[in-house]
Amino acid sequence: MVFIGGNMMLLILELTSPFFGYWHGVSLLATVLLNLLGSRMLHYYSTRMVNNMWLLRDGKTVEVEFMNAFFLPKSTRCTIRNFGYLAPSRVYNVSTFTYQQQAKLYLNSRRNVYKEPEYAAVLSNIVQGREIYLGTPGQEGLGQKIKLRTKLNR
Repeated sequence: MVFIGGNMMLLILELTSPFFGYWHGVSLLATVLLNLLGSRMLHYYSTRMVNNMWLLRDGKTVEVEFMNAFFLPKSTRCTIRNFGYLAPSRVYNVSTFTYQQQAKLYLNSRRNVYKEPEYAAVLSNIVQGREIYLGTPGQEGLGQKIKLRTKLNR
């Protein structure tokens, strides 16, 4: 943002008192427009990239926290059965899936805790729309195992 603002200031200064000639203003304008386009693309992908996902105790709902390149965090609760269509993405190292068949979400399943086999299986089932049975309280099983580890259960 500082780079875009600095180029905008240079463009204004170039147009008000040209030092290199007016044609230099055209290149500055092109630089500003391309930077704005790049920041828009960064915002588009970063607000759809899953940062953390927590499986809630009912096994039917997850809380999804999204990344954001401009430090404005957003989280939402989603019903698992509304997820679907897990597929590789054209973005490197990222998978894509849909929410309510309208919103495309991106997930890096090879990072941090998600790369462990037990979590990868649970995560794969969640993003394909399969609800997770956590068992009844007090029983040993899948629910207890996920609960003890890390970010998949709250």
